Amino acid sequence: MPFKSYSKEAFEFLSGLEAHNEKAWFDPRKKLYEESVKAPTIALVEALNERLSSIAPRYRVPDPAKAIPRLNRDVRFSNDKSPYKTEVGAVFSLAGFEKQEVAGFYVGVSGRGVTVIGGAYMPGPPQLAALRAAFVDRAAEFRALVKAPRLVAAMGELSGDRLKGVPRGFAKDHPAADLLGYTQVYFKTVLPPATATSSALTNEIAKRFELMTPFVTWLDAALAPARSGKG
Repeated sequence: MPFKSYSKEAFEFLSGLEAHNEKAWFDPRKKLYEESVKAPTIALVEALNERLSSIAPRYRVPDPAKAIPRLNRDVRFSNDKSPYKTEVGAVFSLAGFEKQEVAGFYVGVSGRGVTVIGGAYMPGPPQLAALRAAFVDRAAEFRALVKAPRLVAAMGELSGDRLKGVPRGFAKDHPAADLLGYTQVYFKTVLPPATATSSALTNEIAKRFELMTPFVTWLDAALAPARSGKG
């Protein structure tokens, strides 16, 4: 069946998981998760893949069934021992690369709403160096992209952690100083919870993916020199 939206039961499950993040609550509802949350999320990825075919085909997910991360959290090195993630979602990025090597899109659904992100969320040191080189060479081009009125109206202002100053090796008054301090760079918005159960869900996400495509592809072109000769 083509994806339309999440069911009321799926949204109630996600809201309940936030309130009762424990094995005793989850175990009797595991089948509900598999059928009402995980399976529709795979269908949503397939629907978004179809939309990306005409928007940004290189960002399609090769295997939607494997695109949904496990719900169980890795708590080994975390002070938060909650056993489950409370958001189910998927990343759309260039295939064959580690997550720090590329930019991409993300969609996640939780009891709080529908999260849509686009950008470079976890660049490593080589990737940051490549981004900064691109900011130095093409700052005006980048600023124009991230200030596009329709993009800002749909996604808000550019986000991302930043250094307090400019990175070592750059003058404090460098013309691109406002960009060079970014250690991650992305757009993020959270659509209202009712969006998850609306038939407009796929359109709302795809519209934002399309608006972010020039930004994401710019970032991936900037990151390309740091991909160890791959791609």
